[in-house]
Amino acid sequence: MKTYAELANILKVPEQRLMNLLWRARFLYKEKKPSLHWEVTEEGAKYYCSGYWNDSFIDILEDKIDEQEQPLIADKSHIDHQRCSKCAKRKPYYEFFDSSKNESGLTNWCKKCL
Repeated sequence: MKTYAELANILKVPEQRLMNLLWRARFLYKEKKPSLHWEVTEEGAKYYCSGYWNDSFIDILEDKIDEQEQPLIADKSHIDHQRCSKCAKRKPYYEFFDSSKNESGLTNWCKKCL
């Protein structure tokens, strides 16, 4: 059984990145009231008990980390235009920067708005 700090140390990631990883994998969620804090989801409860994570959970987390570290390679050949989420104008793809974070392979904001 491992604490958050022990898991972060084993996986060689900062504790905040571990928390975000657990959140993205839907093992944690952010509770806002009465104050902002993390809570374990039903899915996470399968691996979590009394402040400790099950040792078998390490393999699952390593897979999730590997998935996130693989760069997203988007095929932009099908994209002629995209709408900027800031100025709301529809612009050609070359008016946006490349982004591995988005499925389209482009930033959400156009170059001018960025």
